[in-house]
Amino acid sequence: MNAPYDNLDAIALGLPLPTPVQNAAPAATPAAPSAQEQALQYALAKQVPDMARGFAIHTNYGDITIPPGWMAERIQRHVERLLQVELMATPEGAV
Repeated sequence: MNAPYDNLDAIALGLPLPTPVQNAAPAATPAAPSAQEQALQYALAKQVPDMARGFAIHTNYGDITIPPGWMAERIQRHVERLLQVELMATPEGAV
């Protein structure tokens, strides 16, 4: 018999029972992201892009206001790179 057959065909034809098909193990459910990873993802998705509109840096000696423009965009790019590196360093991000 050229075509695969099932148990009923084998019984009817007096053939050996076909070997059962082994299904692949179900894929592991990915673990929920940690609080640190969620915070970094949120910062990269919402806070960093918003920096282009200007922002303030708060220190114990007062605030530094960064207006919209080239300086805000440059700092934004640096912060984005730093947070991406930090995200890759998390156990979930390294996968």
